Amino acid sequence: MPSKFRLLEGDQSGIPAIYYRWSQEQLYDVYEVNLWKDLDSSAIPSHGNYNVQAGTVSLEQRDTIVQALRSCGWELHAEHGIWAPFSGEVVAAIGCKHWDAVLVSALWGYGAKEVSADLSGNNLRALVRRARASL
Repeated sequence: MPSKFRLLEGDQSGIPAIYYRWSQEQLYDVYEVNLWKDLDSSAIPSHGNYNVQAGTVSLEQRDTIVQALRSCGWELHAEHGIWAPFSGEVVAAIGCKHWDAVLVSALWGYGAKEVSADLSGNNLRALVRRARASL
């Protein structure tokens, strides 16, 4: 059974925000809430105020993970884990509890996801309910 959704990025009481949950094996469910004014304000009359996208991210895509981390300015390092080579900052140490969350965030942002819903409108609760139901 999938776990409860948790905040991945953003502000829990605001928008934009991305939520995720473990689904099975190396698969995570994700949904993202955005304001159209932040994406493309010309879309508001036709699409409404909100956009909610839902989908899944698989951690079983090694080559894509490397590319997704690079797009964030990070690299996989055998000793450090996920780190930012320019600053030397360790983003996630190998085996830390946030390891999967960092990978999910990088893959989702990179576009390495299977989208199950991309919804727009003015009723945010209904959009989130529909998006989560698609997972």
